[in-house]
Amino acid sequence: MAHSKLIITSTQSAKQLANSVCKELDKLVTDGIKNLGGNIENIDSWDLFKRKEFMDLQYIQARNIKDFGTSNFKLWPISLKSFADTSSKHVIKTSLRAADVYILHNSFVPQPDTMELIKKIKMTFNGSNIDAQLIQMLNEYRAVPTISQNNMELNYLISAIMRDGRAKHSTVIEPLLSNSRQDHRRRREGTVLRDHMKMIEDAGVKDFVAFDVHSAGSTAISHNMHFDNLYLTSNFIKLFDSDRDELLKKYNLKTGNLNKGRSIRDLNDVLVICAPDAGGVKRAQLYSDRMQLPTTLVVKDRDYDNENSINSSQAYGQFKDKIVIVPEDMIDTGGTMCGLIREVYDKGAIGVIVIVTHTLLNNNSVRKFDELYEEGILWGMYSTNTVWRDQDFYDAHKWLKLQRIEPVIAKTILAMNQDDSVGHAHMDLDVE
Repeated sequence: MAHSKLIITSTQSAKQLANSVCKELDKLVTDGIKNLGGNIENIDSWDLFKRKEFMDLQYIQARNIKDFGTSNFKLWPISLKSFADTSSKHVIKTSLRAADVYILHNSFVPQPDTMELIKKIKMTFNGSNIDAQLIQMLNEYRAVPTISQNNMELNYLISAIMRDGRAKHSTVIEPLLSNSRQDHRRRREGTVLRDHMKMIEDAGVKDFVAFDVHSAGSTAISHNMHFDNLYLTSNFIKLFDSDRDELLKKYNLKTGNLNKGRSIRDLNDVLVICAPDAGGVKRAQLYSDRMQLPTTLVVKDRDYDNENSINSSQAYGQFKDKIVIVPEDMIDTGGTMCGLIREVYDKGAIGVIVIVTHTLLNNNSVRKFDELYEEGILWGMYSTNTVWRDQDFYDAHKWLKLQRIEPVIAKTILAMNQDDSVGHAHMDLDVE
């Protein structure tokens, strides 16, 4: 794929993510050229591989200058035109024939918190024009597209790019794989993930990228489309390590060890990994091996007749006077995780830290975690922005500590465009 015109575009739901990835690509290309020498004066003395890498990066900048009038990446000019009957179509404003196209896609867009909406209504309405204000707010609430709507737009966009635009190659990057939990059948029910992937593959996509897929077996669901499943275990551990001094101080203050003259000096002495369920044992073991920590387990009795429902759970292991780290791939409504946090706290844990890739945080779950944080039980939640939220959200909820995915996506795109391995972007092993 090297030397094919590199194009970045996105569905409407991923515009902010795609623009942020463009900035990371600018840094990668600029730093790459600088690290390789910064100029072409001494290129004859370079070895063949260094010379090729330098020329590839120079070519990318030259293409950007030709297409955008600047060496920086920008989203390709593809617009979504809507009509009065709610139908729509994509309009490609500049040729992408024979291009290597990367499509950023967010299937899930968070719904507004209903309690926040009610609070906003009470604060905003002032006696006059109430009906008009209410209608405006409800329209804003309803304007959030569903996963099915977002995925249908993705398929239309792929078709426009591959069939109508005649691009050479396309890659879909969907950080949170939609319908990932609908990957198997228990009864007479649809396997929605299979249908989602088939539509993408049939539209002409050859490569697919996602983060921490719910079941690693889903990567083999397509016949002719390659699936890269990226993990961020090392990134999370580095982020956690940067907070070690603060966590150690907090532990000693909370337990009174500083006043007793027997403060803990090594945080590892009070850390323990907890698998949130049987399905998360391998993930927990991976963190346990990497961080050299003991592992505990919570066993859940799930209610399969009701979504996101647990009949009972039981925690096994030593939690007294420990800081419990719970690694998880996804938090949806948060009920199970909140129950786990309180259960280990009741068994003597000093605090709980959650490491989770995908924070859907549905059904007003944010308020549940706010309460746990205010009570001093939840010490933090290390997560990513696979679900896109504005910075104001993170500023308002201090328990969320963000590991951004844009640098990993940018490295992956550049590696794939240059026919290189994407291994340097995610060196973590599978956890399933």
